[in-house]
Amino acid sequence: MKRVYKANLSLAIALTIASSVVPYAMAGSTLVTTPNGANITANNGGKFKAGEMTNYISTIEADTGSTVSIDKAVANIGYNNKPFISSKGGSTVSLKEGVYDVQNVSTPIAVAQGGTVNIGVDGNKGNFTGNDLSLVGDVIVKSDPNHASEINIGIIGKESLWDGLAFNLADKDAKHPSHINVFLGDYGSWELFYQGGLHEGTLDGGTQPSHVHRLVGSKNRNYANMVTQSEHNKLYVDKLEGHVNFIYDPNDEGGDTEDPSYQPPTKTYNGLTPDSFWGGDIHITSAAPGAAAHVYTTQRGLDMSSEANVNKILDNLAHKMYYHNYVNGERNLQGTVAIASDGSESGRFTVITSGHAKEGDITWQADKDGQGKYVYGENKPVPKPQPKPEVKPTPKPEVKPVPTPTPKPEVKPTPKPEVKPAPKPTPKPEVKPVPVPDRNSHIHVIMGDFDTPHMRGARSAIMSNINGWRTLTDNMYRPRVLQQGEPTGIWARGGGGKYSYDAKGIDTDTTYTRIQGGYDAKTGSGWTVGGQVSYLRGNDDYVFNGSGKEKAFAVGAYGVKDLGK
Repeated sequence: MKRVYKANLSLAIALTIASSVVPYAMAGSTLVTTPNGANITANNGGKFKAGEMTNYISTIEADTGSTVSIDKAVANIGYNNKPFISSKGGSTVSLKEGVYDVQNVSTPIAVAQGGTVNIGVDGNKGNFTGNDLSLVGDVIVKSDPNHASEINIGIIGKESLWDGLAFNLADKDAKHPSHINVFLGDYGSWELFYQGGLHEGTLDGGTQPSHVHRLVGSKNRNYANMVTQSEHNKLYVDKLEGHVNFIYDPNDEGGDTEDPSYQPPTKTYNGLTPDSFWGGDIHITSAAPGAAAHVYTTQRGLDMSSEANVNKILDNLAHKMYYHNYVNGERNLQGTVAIASDGSESGRFTVITSGHAKEGDITWQADKDGQGKYVYGENKPVPKPQPKPEVKPTPKPEVKPVPTPTPKPEVKPTPKPEVKPAPKPTPKPEVKPVPVPDRNSHIHVIMGDFDTPHMRGARSAIMSNINGWRTLTDNMYRPRVLQQGEPTGIWARGGGGKYSYDAKGIDTDTTYTRIQGGYDAKTGSGWTVGGQVSYLRGNDDYVFNGSGKEKAFAVGAYGVKDLGK
């Protein structure tokens, strides 16, 4: 499911920085500011530490036992064609929170070759350091003859996500290990969506698989973390821990249709053929005790007109999963497959149960390298030893089967059909005939809380758009600061926030990021005039687990004059 990155930041960002490096830099580290962002370097054991930075960061380079630690920042990446983060020679780079996005340039977000990169966690133990992280970009580990290479990514908050692939390009026989570990927590979202960050001429970004050492989810199934498979590239997981939700979206139900570059799919997959779920297979080598892989498909375009079709859809979906250590006798991983309802990103994932739709178990096939298969409803009770004992006792007592065994089973099935029809007629007249005589009250049902989910969802989406436009246009920041004596010229402002609306069946929450900039000057008549450009981008949560995205642009002009008193 395509998602736009989110941030709940409130940063005053200057486009041109001329401040000195004294507040940040220590021995062996430097910070060089440019109009495109700050370049941070640390080497020879140098240390760089900062809290919430108020300027963009363009690159971070650590080498030879150095450390870089930043609590929160915003990245402006790609101007020098380098990876955003490079860690070598036993160095460590740690980012707790922030917005780090390389989607507009072909460069990786992080490369570790003999170094460590921690983003959102404090290391490979998985202790989260922040719940406000937006990460867009691919990560790479490479082997080093003297040091281990490791990238640890933690995504825990409802507003946190990572879009990108995980490339392990290390030599498997290298002396020191090279690992990528991903910790999703309860609500973390990871979309496998290629960002063009390989920087390796011999590799194909369309086929190079993602490979993580540990993939850790939630402790139980009451949460909504997810891994969305949006590429043909396969995903390899050395060890799965906890409960993880995997999403396939064959007909782009979650596509960002508001993106100007969006192109709808030219083919609709009905789910009945193996190629319907074109996303890469997911290969899990081993699993911790109690681990579970819950696999969902979005419902757009699927042919669910019969139970046979639903069984085939779920079976094709189960075939995308592999549990390789099942062949070696390991029995730790549980698997389920289901067709998700609309808007299943929020709260616990909702499964369609109307019509023929249902959720089923995955069984792992030892004769097919642990590939998954859907356990059909008819195949669940297949205890073949039961008919065998029934045949054995009959030939031994040749006289007894005539009086006793035959009448008893004939009596048992008779009361069962008598009980089943008895409760069926009672609930039907109690539920449906009640509203029939109250024809006059039908108007109140339409206007009240019992309007349809589609009506509430549409009204929630309309209200989110109205609130988003009002938020974009109502805050003329520049004239206010000019009234307090602010110098004229180029100015910029970045920020974000959250607004919500809850009334008359509408329940919507929107988290947004807004950027404003402009230019103003004084005229000879005492006026200060200027113009500004504003951009807003946000994510919406609607009723019934719905979700949406917002993008808005605005231009404006203003004039200020002191008239006295």
